[in-house]
Amino acid sequence: MLRIYRLSLVLFFIWSAHPVTATDRPNVLVISVDTFRPDHLGAYGYERPTSPHIDTIAAGGVVFLNAYTTSAWTTPGLISLLTSLDAPSHGVDIRGKSIHPNVVTLADALRDGGYRAPDIFALTDIPNFHHMGFEPYPKRSEYIRRGGDEILFRWLEEEANRSDAPFFLYYHYRDLHQPYNPGPTYEELYLEKAFGAASNPLSWIRRFLAFEKMTLVKREVMMPRGIIDFAPWDKEWVYALYDAQIRRMDTEFFGRLRSVLRKIGLGDNTVIVITADHGEELLEHGLVGHVSTFKEGSLSEELVKIPLIFVGPGVQSGVQVETRVQVIDAMPTILELVGLVPDQSVQGRSLLPLAAGMQRMTLPLFFESTAGGYTASLEQYAIRSHSVISGDWKLISHTNSRTPTLFDLSTDPLEDHDLYQDEP
Repeated sequence: MLRIYRLSLVLFFIWSAHPVTATDRPNVLVISVDTFRPDHLGAYGYERPTSPHIDTIAAGGVVFLNAYTTSAWTTPGLISLLTSLDAPSHGVDIRGKSIHPNVVTLADALRDGGYRAPDIFALTDIPNFHHMGFEPYPKRSEYIRRGGDEILFRWLEEEANRSDAPFFLYYHYRDLHQPYNPGPTYEELYLEKAFGAASNPLSWIRRFLAFEKMTLVKREVMMPRGIIDFAPWDKEWVYALYDAQIRRMDTEFFGRLRSVLRKIGLGDNTVIVITADHGEELLEHGLVGHVSTFKEGSLSEELVKIPLIFVGPGVQSGVQVETRVQVIDAMPTILELVGLVPDQSVQGRSLLPLAAGMQRMTLPLFFESTAGGYTASLEQYAIRSHSVISGDWKLISHTNSRTPTLFDLSTDPLEDHDLYQDEP
């Protein structure tokens, strides 16, 4: 296996024989989406038309079909994205903690390479996201107060072409997060399949029976176990609301993003990365939400699998990669695309060899989470969940449980059959 890995690296460097120089470095735009599941996107094989703009973007690049975050709530996952350190290594695992100022972040590395890296990230005001390496942006407070996604689009329209230096923009889209209230225009695109056509009398009966539950899902952020007595058949309308949220985001955010990039003439010279902080449970295991909203420790697949899409200069087009990868691989990939060498501290590995059809040495994936996320109590912070994926095996342990769980993801991707007693 080691010989194959070394040969792959040799072939890759032959394949990328034209290194990127400082004068032709592309811009870099990294978009993370809160609570974003890959299996509800057309680019990942979803049948419902939830994401035409994202799918069009993805068709021009590389889609990693089995990408993972490092945790099940926002802060650890995003810190891993921006530092290439897994959750146990960067240690920002509770409210109020920050990375060490000496940690080399993606913004640090790109700024050292001549990039502008303005702070348009709404969360840098809280301690969890201090020391991330972004530059002060004078209009940041003004545009964030206006709400929505104006700060990203205004920066692109007003600042992108004001300098010959390339830019690095990092933006975290938050409106996919609970509550799921996309509005009637988008809801009705999917609720009819959940309840039946409006002309069918049974449709109105189903809607009436689900009305109280839907009202809560469309209103509440926090949904711990027991707040709603979900039934198996509720999954259809929960999916419909989540899909409607994605469609609104796809239309109003990614559709607008494509338009703005065309308008300013930078669509062809910008590396775009689309990913997420973590996924979202939609009743696969009896809950709706994730660790921060249902207040339970979990590292199930629906929470840790995320989209990961690369598009732009130096990226292969129309490629899908099935190898399991992790969000810590994003930073070294971006740096290689722009001709910069990652700091020795990074734990991820460039994904460009995989995108070129080569193999790489398989390493385990590691995950860690608290039981309550950002708003957890001290008791919830004391409960830790850990997981490792090695090959197709996934082991999960919780500090408040003596018995781990073990799953074979090749035959049980939904983690319904615990094999720990059978395969100790």
